Formats: sequence, C-alpha cells, structure tokens
Amino acid sequence: LSFSLSVLSWILLEAGSQADSSLPPPRLSSPLPHNFIIKGEEIPLNCSLPKGVESGNAKGSRRIRFYFYCRDQFYEIIEDEHLSNNTFNVRTKYLSSGQIKIICICKFKEEHRRHPYSPESNQLVFSVVDVLPSPLLKVDPLSQRVKEGDPLVFLCSMEGGDREKKFHFYKDGVEITSSEEDLLEPSTEPTNPLQNASLRIPHASINHSGEFSCSYEEKRSNQWIMSPLSQGKNVTVEPVSTQDSGIWRYSRAAITMIILLVPFALYCWTKKCSK
Repeated sequence: LSFSLSVLSWILLEAGSQADSSLPPPRLSSPLPHNFIIKGEEIPLNCSLPKGVESGNAKGSRRIRFYFYCRDQFYEIIEDEHLSNNTFNVRTKYLSSGQIKIICICKFKEEHRRHPYSPESNQLVFSVVDVLPSPLLKVDPLSQRVKEGDPLVFLCSMEGGDREKKFHFYKDGVEITSSEEDLLEPSTEPTNPLQNASLRIPHASINHSGEFSCSYEEKRSNQWIMSPLSQGKNVTVEPVSTQDSGIWRYSRAAITMIILLVPFALYCWTKKCSK
C-alpha cells in the first residue's frame, strides 16, 4: 500500500509540474568519483543551466530558481527542495536500511514565465552501502610458511577510486605501527587501479607467527571512514634448529673425509695385491 501511494505521489508530482517545452533541460552532475556512497555521507549535486540561459545577478536579469528532487527505489521522497543556488547536498544520514538507491533529477524555472518548470535533467543514480568494501590481503610466500630469518611481505590492496586512503596492518587483532622496526611501507601506483600498501618483514622471527589482517580509511565528505578488516592470513615461522645445523655440518665433513679416503684405500689395496 505504501509503495502504491509513493508511486501515485510521484505520478501526481509529474503531472502537476508543467514543463516549459521552449526551455532546454538542465544538466545534473556530481563531483563524487563513485556512484556508491556510505550511509551518512552527503551527495553534492550541481544543476547546470543549458546554453542560452543565464542567471545573472545584475538588475533586470532573469531570476532563476532551481528544483532538486531525489527519491529511493520505492519512489519514497528523500529530498524535495526549491533553491536560488544551483548546488545542493543530499543528506543520507536518516535513510532506512531498505533504502539502497537514490535517484535524483533537477529542473529550473524563470520566475517571469507562466510555466514554471523546465524539462527534467538527466537522472543520477547512487547506490547506498552501510560500510566500505573490505580490502584484499596477499602474503609472499603464498604458502604463508617461512623459515626463521627469511623475508615476509604483505600487500593490502583496494580496487578503484582516487580518494585518499590510509592503510593499517594488524597481527592477532593488534595494529602494527610504522615505529615497529620501520616495517610499514605505503605505496601507490597511479597507473594501476589498485591502491595498496605493503608490510615488509626482512627477517622473520618466531614472534611473527600469527594471524595478519589489514584495513583502510577513506576520506569522504571531509571525514575519515574505516573499512572492515580483510580476511585474516595465518602465518607460520618455522624455527631453524642449531642442533640440526651442527649435525648436518659434521655429516658433510664426514662425507668429505670418506670421499678423500676412498682413493687412498684403493691405492693401498692395489699395492697389497701386487706383492
């Protein structure tokens, strides 16, 4: 029933807002790099006048008013504003969990004209998500097992977008800071759609065994929003036994000695047989 009423209100709104066919439609745009937003983030909109229409402030110039309208996928009204400015920020803080799409249009009117509205602009459609997507954590070596003293490298990456990011690495749920042996080495590749940061451990120790994960912060609407943790990677650092190393060292010496003694023994045996 509520959906039917919402659709009916949309139809009545369209029927009641007569369009002046002599005016070209405006263009609606947004500076956001993505068509998805985090719930609570504002969506900046810009309604640009078509060529030939001006909104000067000089005396005698035509006065223009802008109309911004946004709805969800169920035709529920989210924003409905008449403004003298051609910019508007759509608020998403109070959206319900079921409102996952926002569809926006704009119009304009010249106050001296009989028909108030221009035709509708193009539509902008935004998807609303509760949280940022999780990053991907990769480990080198892929086996996630290293010998004590071997290097260990982690790469935390996130696809797409040019927003500023801060990456964080964790071991057993505790964040690893850059002050810890200067391990944190962030890097960005502008030619690659992946934004990433790496954690390098030149010489792994037994203490580095555990579950590693990563996350990132992304700057949106002048605030930093934290992503969920990546999937954890269990790393095992295997000890190198000094006792085993000693046995192997003595074994190699014994083998070398045997190899050297074989010709000597063969020589002695030959001499004995010739007598």
